[in-house]
Amino acid sequence: MTIGGTLATPPSGGWSATSISAPVPAGALSGNVVVTVNGVASNTGSFTLAPAITNVAPASAAAGTTVIITGSSFGAVQGTGAVWLGSTPGAVVIWGNTQIVATVASNSTSGSAQVQQGGALSNSVVFTISTATITNVTPPSVLPGAQVTITGSGFGAPQGSGQVWLGTAYGVVQTWSDTQVVATVAAGSMSGNVQVLQNGVWSNAKPLSIDALNLTSIYPTSGASGLPSRLSAQASEPRKAAFGWVASPARLSLGPTNRWSLRSPSVR
Repeated sequence: MTIGGTLATPPSGGWSATSISAPVPAGALSGNVVVTVNGVASNTGSFTLAPAITNVAPASAAAGTTVIITGSSFGAVQGTGAVWLGSTPGAVVIWGNTQIVATVASNSTSGSAQVQQGGALSNSVVFTISTATITNVTPPSVLPGAQVTITGSGFGAPQGSGQVWLGTAYGVVQTWSDTQVVATVAAGSMSGNVQVLQNGVWSNAKPLSIDALNLTSIYPTSGASGLPSRLSAQASEPRKAAFGWVASPARLSLGPTNRWSLRSPSVR
């Protein structure tokens, strides 16, 4: 008896007039099963071998890393075969019956390594994908335009497509390494979270307080120079807010409910 062209030898008692039982030989490929008796071959029956993984190296990797999967019955040619590395199929570089070389997809997260071939899935092997992790943000409270230092791991080196979120807007990156990112807070950003985005995957979040000025009303909305006008604004921490943009000789005063009023000189 042959399985996919490879001889399969039944053990003692594994052959009878109506049934044959034999282990699948090592190195056998999916294909036809043929039984030959007295030099006469039978009709063929299709047999598909499920792929089997014996090793994944490395077992932990970042996006873009090359991973080698070894095992059996992957198929001599890839065909419709695919290999999962974490939550997303990897990009196949080399495909062979006993070894696959593939790279981790940019948006993949930790999960399993698995090979799919001929509609059958292999066993799964735990596969960890290194993602950005923030351990500290300094300082935790800033003004717009200030620099923030984010420390942690897995940010990636170099920056590549990486970005950093500061409050409610992307920060402007000054320096970037795998363990530290320095960025400035964008104008208009409000209090929120700090997160690092790398290879399509977001890090954990850390809080960031931004002492930003929030305009709530302008009255009147138009007028000539020198006419009475009033501008109201709200800040997250008004007593610390930066009002360097207020042009002289306008007057700024703190009123009830932490609301600042900006008045032209003709408003009393």
